[in-house]
Amino acid sequence: MKLKIILSLNIFFCGPRKLNIILTQLRHSASFLSFDLFRVGIVSYPSCRCGAALENLNHFFLDCPICIQARTILIGNINRVTTCYTLDIEFLTCGNDNLIYEQNCIIFKYVFDYIKCSKRFLIV
Repeated sequence: MKLKIILSLNIFFCGPRKLNIILTQLRHSASFLSFDLFRVGIVSYPSCRCGAALENLNHFFLDCPICIQARTILIGNINRVTTCYTLDIEFLTCGNDNLIYEQNCIIFKYVFDYIKCSKRFLIV
């Protein structure tokens, strides 16, 4: 999946560097999700620990039952910032042109919180 970069690059410098690196890896399909690792031959199966056959970006952010509580919090937090969005991968990983810079930074903060809550990635 190729994501459209829709904002000025400044938005990608919001928040902690390590979380920005993880989000960039997710955005470019070069993360530690099983599907990304499977694609390059590092793991034998692209499955998720929840039992789903495919742990990809969509599954991680939108479907995985392991993250349902964190996802509910993410959606609630985003709804406090704006209701002008479609919850999809492009919005979560690239922001939204219709929002001001500060709103996008807040959205990214909530995405970073989701990534931390998922405990799916090593964050030191």
